[in-house]
Amino acid sequence: MGRESDPDIQSLVESYIAPHLPGATVEVSFSQRWQRPMVVVRWEGFETLLAEQRFRRLLACIPADVFERNLAGLIWFELAAGESIDDYVNMPRSDDVAERREELVALMRDRALLAGLQASLGDDPLDGCGGGFDLTRAVLKDAGVPQPDIEAACLCLIGLGAYCDCQVILGEAREALE
Repeated sequence: MGRESDPDIQSLVESYIAPHLPGATVEVSFSQRWQRPMVVVRWEGFETLLAEQRFRRLLACIPADVFERNLAGLIWFELAAGESIDDYVNMPRSDDVAERREELVALMRDRALLAGLQASLGDDPLDGCGGGFDLTRAVLKDAGVPQPDIEAACLCLIGLGAYCDCQVILGEAREALE
């Protein structure tokens, strides 16, 4: 890879994400800060997603073998409009709330998160899922949970393996919340 940019990597990433992240832009350059190549993907849809959700959403667009063969080892940043790399680096992660897991799981149980999500998502959770925690946030807000605890609960869900509303119901996180 060139030290300033790599149009081949940029074109490869663009070809896979364009159908899934309409309007996303990709920039590939060498980072002096990290002394490695980096990929910056900007997309307005990242705005409501947490950092770990953003990377998962991006990875879902690229076949695993293509990623491993051509893109592993790069530094990745998934930015919403107006965000800087430092904004992204400083975003909270699931590890930041790991010590509060029991408390947050109890909160989500007490506020009937699973029942609220099931009611919102209906019989086919995959069809009603928007790929983020919009419904989770709404259920917890309607249950009177303060905003900081809602965000902490979403981070906790990521730590439990759920990256979107339907994964809360269909994945490993469900067991913890039952």
